[in-house]
Parts: sequence; structure tokens; C-alpha cells
Amino acid sequence: MASPPPVNQLVVLAHPDRESFCSCIASRWRDRALKNLQSCEVRDLYADGFDPVLKAREQPGKAGFA
Repeated sequence: MASPPPVNQLVVLAHPDRESFCSCIASRWRDRALKNLQSCEVRDLYADGFDPVLKAREQPGKAGFA
């Protein structure tokens, strides 16, 4: 019997405090996935500087679109 394909996981973290309970859970989840031979990426939106607000200049068709 063939083994199942590996599982790829993505954890999206959105908390400003790197020492928060949410950050701890994300880290533990990743560690547990890796221990079970699965891949897991944690994306920290605050560390990435993610800004969810759509600005006028970011809208296609507007002057200065970027």
C-alpha cells in the first residue's frame, strides 16, 4: 500500500505581539507538522508589514496605479 502524499500547510498569523498566545499556537502547529513529516509555512502578516487597506492609487484604472 502506497503512503499518502505529503500535506502542505499554511498558517496565517495576524497578531502584533510575537510573544502572544496566537504566535505560540502557530509555532507549535508548525513544529508538530514538521515532526509528522508534513510541510508547514507560517506567514506572519504583521512581520510582513501587511496593510489590508486598499488605497485609491492601488485600484486598477486609477491615475498612478501601482
